Amino acid sequence: MKRMKQVFSMFLVMFLVLSIISPNAASASTMKPSLKAVTTQVTSPIYQSKSTHSKKVATVKKGAKVSIVSEAKGWSYVTYGSKKGYMVSKSFTPKQNEMATKKSVSLYSSTSSKSHKIKTLSPDTEVLVLKEYRSWALVQFGGTSGWMAKSHLKSRVKKPVIKAATVQTDVSIIYVSPSTSAKEVSTLKFGDSVVILSEAEGWSHIRFGQVTGYMISKDFTPEETEFATTHSSIVYYDTSSKSEKVMTVPANAIVTVLKVYRSWSLVQYESQVGWMATRYLVLQDTDPEPDPVEDEPTPPTVPEEPTVPEDPNTQFKQLVKASYEKVSQSNDWQEPSAEIVRLINEYRMENGLNHLADRQSLVEFVAFRWDDMKTNDYVAHNSPVYGSLFEMTEKAGIGIQKFAGENIAWNQMTPAQVVQAWKDSPGHNANMLNPYYTHSGLIWKDGLAVHVFEGDL
Repeated sequence: MKRMKQVFSMFLVMFLVLSIISPNAASASTMKPSLKAVTTQVTSPIYQSKSTHSKKVATVKKGAKVSIVSEAKGWSYVTYGSKKGYMVSKSFTPKQNEMATKKSVSLYSSTSSKSHKIKTLSPDTEVLVLKEYRSWALVQFGGTSGWMAKSHLKSRVKKPVIKAATVQTDVSIIYVSPSTSAKEVSTLKFGDSVVILSEAEGWSHIRFGQVTGYMISKDFTPEETEFATTHSSIVYYDTSSKSEKVMTVPANAIVTVLKVYRSWSLVQYESQVGWMATRYLVLQDTDPEPDPVEDEPTPPTVPEEPTVPEDPNTQFKQLVKASYEKVSQSNDWQEPSAEIVRLINEYRMENGLNHLADRQSLVEFVAFRWDDMKTNDYVAHNSPVYGSLFEMTEKAGIGIQKFAGENIAWNQMTPAQVVQAWKDSPGHNANMLNPYYTHSGLIWKDGLAVHVFEGDL
């Protein structure tokens, strides 16, 4: 009996201890793992699993905050808003992993040039090196990852810029070295603008377009054409918003305009030089206001002319124009695009339909659509930035009181394959054979084809 009491007492003690401990134990089992907030160093995709070949859950832009839940073998399980998935851990590493391509280079799905070609990168494209294997490097560009030869990578070095100047002599010579007996590289004339890279002993190391060399410093003096910025504006190294960022100029800053090229101005601000959009500049008025004259007779009031309301879509139309200029910097798309249009017109003629004529406004809009898809990494009729196709055509002035449509194709290898893919799709085929369409614009470049139609109702 005494033995039974001892056993019962031990059981009671254990029961009480477990009763006290168990709430805490349950609480511990439901605790969330500790999160670590980090900032992405590049635009990076979130994958469904730990593989760059798995489905993309979302794309996180450079500078965004994400929370790391766990890390293992070069991958991080993260949360980003309502999205969850895996990101390459090096997406959060400092910028020393950033490099640039030496020349035009292809990205492959594996460490073999015989594997699937993902895309081609242009020279001087900035990439993030995620991993190295023998002579290959796994790199990330925007939301795309792929393998490329390490030999085609170079360090990303900022290009030095000191100040700008304008040639003040009738003729000025650029020499290959700081000596008048050295080989002449080029000749400049009065008014030409140069960028001074360095100065020493009466000589200036300069850049003029793609030419670099040495000039006698006395051949030029700084230019004094001052403008004011209307907005906070980014200044770039070249006439492209995809080129290297030099600085950000605040609103109402006074800058010196050295040169104008199309919609860009070469400006100098606080000893730094770069290109910015001309539309953000206004001429700085340095003339003082005249003193008021007393007792002047008041002139008769002249009725003002009615003002024409400003087009609310002006900015969007400027974006369309800028995209066309950007895409048109290379003409590698023109011949294959024309061949696709020829095949479509041939197909329409076979079906007793009219020939589609080219229309420049449509080609410009297609360039905008193509650029938007490439820049924002999507292929769809609705833009994540600019809305639906019909919202965009309305802003661009396309399809108003008319009929408009769009076909998109991705990853075909030849013009014939593009047209065949559209023939095989009832919706796309209906667009190609729509009897109401009279005009179109088409661009096929880097594997992406965009065709916009327009016609009378």
